[in-house]
Amino acid sequence: MLVGKALKFSDHKPRWNLLPWKPLEVVVRVMEHGLYEGTEKERKPNDYQKGTEWLKYWDAAIRHLTAWRDGEDNDESELSHIAHAAASCLILLWYIIMKVGKDDR
Repeated sequence: MLVGKALKFSDHKPRWNLLPWKPLEVVVRVMEHGLYEGTEKERKPNDYQKGTEWLKYWDAAIRHLTAWRDGEDNDESELSHIAHAAASCLILLWYIIMKVGKDDR
């Protein structure tokens, strides 16, 4: 018989259950696509972590958002423009948090 509640010290810890996992899966597909398609040479996983100019990812996000706003759901990869923009924003956020790349704002 259960009496009361078990103690769980989870205050102030991230609530990962709040993330919308299905849309994140599409973002992962975009990042996988970047490894193999449309590149002059094959990229390695997590190459973005080496850093580059921050505005490259800002520009990419805006291009995808603008294309979506103009009525185009997917780009030539047949993946969502919104997912491409989200991937660019996540990489930019990673640069900011990890202090990587060049802040060229």
